[in-house]
Amino acid sequence: MEKRLLQKEENLEKRVDLLEQKEAGLTKREKAIQQQERTVGEKKTLRPDDRGTAPSPGTDRRITAEEAKDRFMKLVESEMRHESAKLIKRIEEEPRARRTRRPGDHRGRDPALCGRLCG
Repeated sequence: MEKRLLQKEENLEKRVDLLEQKEAGLTKREKAIQQQERTVGEKKTLRPDDRGTAPSPGTDRRITAEEAKDRFMKLVESEMRHESAKLIKRIEEEPRARRTRRPGDHRGRDPALCGRLCG
């Protein structure tokens, strides 16, 4: 009976050792994953080239997400200014174009469809 109890105790000790080893492995993995998550969180970056081309060899410059957001906003602002300037120019030129039209000048449209009296 005593021999049997000793054997069970040894088996339990082996199981405890195995579980401790597994737990240590899991803890090690968990720490590695947490470190990777921190690294990814810190280095969330985009390429600095707004055109989407690859950076030149030897330059592995990266920017943070905040810097990328700022650059994107500046790019959008620049494009909007350009589009606004084009629209303003078109609007300013429209009355000039109307003034230069002569009666009967339908600019390629059917005079019958024109609602104006053309003389």
